[in-house]
Amino acid sequence: MKVSENFDKPEVRNNGFADRSNPAELLVQKMILLEQPLVIDFLNSIPVFVCVINKNREIIFSNASFQDYFEGEQEDFIGKRHGEAVNCLHAINSTGGCGTTEFCKYCGALHAVFESYKGQRSVKECRIIRQNNDDLDLLVWATPIKISDYDFTIFAFSDISNEKRRKALERIFFHDILNTAGGIRGFIEMLKMAEEDELEEFLGITYNLTEKLIDEIKAQRTICAAENNELELEIQPFSTREILDELKLLYENHEVAHDKQILVRKGAYDRIIKTDKTVLRRILGNLLKNALEASRPGDEIHLNCKSVKDFVEFEVENPGFIPRDIQMQLFQRSFSTKGNGRGLGTYSVKLLTERYLKGQITFSSDKDQGTVFTASYPSYIEE
Repeated sequence: MKVSENFDKPEVRNNGFADRSNPAELLVQKMILLEQPLVIDFLNSIPVFVCVINKNREIIFSNASFQDYFEGEQEDFIGKRHGEAVNCLHAINSTGGCGTTEFCKYCGALHAVFESYKGQRSVKECRIIRQNNDDLDLLVWATPIKISDYDFTIFAFSDISNEKRRKALERIFFHDILNTAGGIRGFIEMLKMAEEDELEEFLGITYNLTEKLIDEIKAQRTICAAENNELELEIQPFSTREILDELKLLYENHEVAHDKQILVRKGAYDRIIKTDKTVLRRILGNLLKNALEASRPGDEIHLNCKSVKDFVEFEVENPGFIPRDIQMQLFQRSFSTKGNGRGLGTYSVKLLTERYLKGQITFSSDKDQGTVFTASYPSYIEE
């Protein structure tokens, strides 16, 4: 298969599928490998996930750890590519399969495999959004190997999701929450020396900072519970306009809203819906905060609500543009534009929306029209 150096246009043939080996070729390659019992025994003894792949990136062997983790037999994975074998959302939903979509340009595993084809051992990190919402953060090794004049790649990877998750939480607690706590301490020190006419102002600021600290801790507790399937919903009826007004009031005095304006569209749809208000407010608040952070002084951020059959659609609009490479990675758990160790924002929005509120998150971003995130939910969900 001819590989593009910049991965802009993966070559697609065979009625929409990138080059594939026929069953006879796969069988020959599989048998060549099975004639190396020491290699097979060694690979099966390794606790990390290991596959041997051919020049078309197809699996001809998977070790016991791989089969156990991804719940399949050896034959279930033969001929599949790594994204297809682990149920990558983009690989499963594309015509060409793993390695042929625009998202694949940013796949660390694909880059590692291509480097191995050049005779280089490669180590990359890879984020995979799986079809079942069980996302993976992987550390990938791709090592070229020659067996009986055939060029293969030993493709090994370990799940570093917990490590990434821990680092993200540490960053939040050690950076964001510590900053807020530091701010509270600073104003308490000022209260000690404040004049009588300053007390009310400083107490108000300290109270707001305390509320922010509590909210940040609650946000992380919600995400942890959601990921562990332990989040319990509290279903209640409320007005869609009510939650938009609450979001505006909550964030218009937030530091990220400085010199920016939050507006609720005049024609925003107002109706009573029945879902978990706290979780929905958390989702929409996250989208609003992201929009404010992405905007410039003087910008307007609009909140809106529309009715579409039995669903309501909440929109958060800002005039900024999201570069295409960021668009392709937005909902991945450990991806962030804010630096290493972040990346729970849009991931948590997707997790809470799809797994708990039975909804869907989409977005559009255009240099002229700006960016719109749309969160769509059923008007009623069962208690």
